Amino acid sequence: MSSILKERKLPQGWRWAQLGDVCDIISGQSPPSHTYRDTPEGLPFFQGKADFGLRNPTARVWCVAPKKIAMPNDILISVRAPVGPTNVADVECCIGRGLAIIRCKKSADMDFVLSFLKLTQEKISQMGTGSTFSSISRIHLLNLEILLPPLSEQKRIAADLNKKMAAVEKARAATLERVEVIRALPAAFLREIFSFDDGKLPQDWRWVSLSEICSFIRGVNFKKSVVSYIPAKGYLPILRAGNISIKLNTKDDLVWISRDRISKEQLLQIGDIVVCMSSGSRSVVGKTASLQKEWAGSVGAFCGIIRTKDIQHSQYLSLWFRSPNYLKWRDMQARGVNIQNLRVSEFEDMSIPLPPLSEQKRIVADLNKKMTAVEKACDAAEAESEATHALPAAFLREAFSGAL
Repeated sequence: MSSILKERKLPQGWRWAQLGDVCDIISGQSPPSHTYRDTPEGLPFFQGKADFGLRNPTARVWCVAPKKIAMPNDILISVRAPVGPTNVADVECCIGRGLAIIRCKKSADMDFVLSFLKLTQEKISQMGTGSTFSSISRIHLLNLEILLPPLSEQKRIAADLNKKMAAVEKARAATLERVEVIRALPAAFLREIFSFDDGKLPQDWRWVSLSEICSFIRGVNFKKSVVSYIPAKGYLPILRAGNISIKLNTKDDLVWISRDRISKEQLLQIGDIVVCMSSGSRSVVGKTASLQKEWAGSVGAFCGIIRTKDIQHSQYLSLWFRSPNYLKWRDMQARGVNIQNLRVSEFEDMSIPLPPLSEQKRIVADLNKKMTAVEKACDAAEAESEATHALPAAFLREAFSGAL
């Protein structure tokens, strides 16, 4: 970054300086571990990037025999992987080997120096050396070149940047909140359809067991000798538990098998609903997805296939399996300590609220329309969030080009 800046003519009064000329650099030092405390006693002890917040670090460990002490408004920089991230000490604290203190002298404004370090963080990161993990030394920081206008100009630029960054953070928080609200809408739509007071259904609806309208098929295992990790013409992907999501993973980490080696029973059909029967994660076990294309088999111990006896029920059931009602049932039925499991018999006995076929079609069409709108709104909000996330770097580049 500095090489790019050096190609430009500097505004009057600006100059290049070494960081060591305008700041004191103090390397961290870790005190003996027996001086650490888990509750507030002594000074807050910060050891690396893991302790950093948006601007100020958060204490998780304290030390009663500190070695290297930072004062309020000292810049803390991570000097061990990751190299380059910064924070500002807001209280007296001590630092370990993963950090260094940058203490500005009278000719440098702390917020200005902090902004320059953020602008050049990538370059600082590239200075890191080491085969096990990247790190930089005090010498690296002392020799780091910094663009320095007169002090009054530093303060003006820093104040303007802080104002803009605060506005960006406010906008970012609002955008993230909007994304969360949008993401919550599908569950609200499904809750509206599938919430029944005291189990009482609308007229012409009825409770049925899953086995009345579906067959439950256990997956099969394919021999390693017949599978391939490279797709080819006439090959189908083998469905595994890790591929199950609302949008099935069709690109990464797939195993393939020739269609010639798949029996009729091993061919998964469009409209089949696949379910993860076993997982180490409680949020993953019971996850379902409706197939929109043909797949081959599945690993029997981890996947199950729900095949509707009437294909018209498939889309309606795929919505039911996304509803809060089903998720509540899943959480009640999942068993196991390290590995969560669901039983086929419990799936077959599950009670499903079933409306007439015409009502199923209406519900599917209405919810699909709403879900599509939600997805578009979520994509737009996430794009806005990404654009907002890019603003700080743009402001920093503008400030250090002399245009701010």
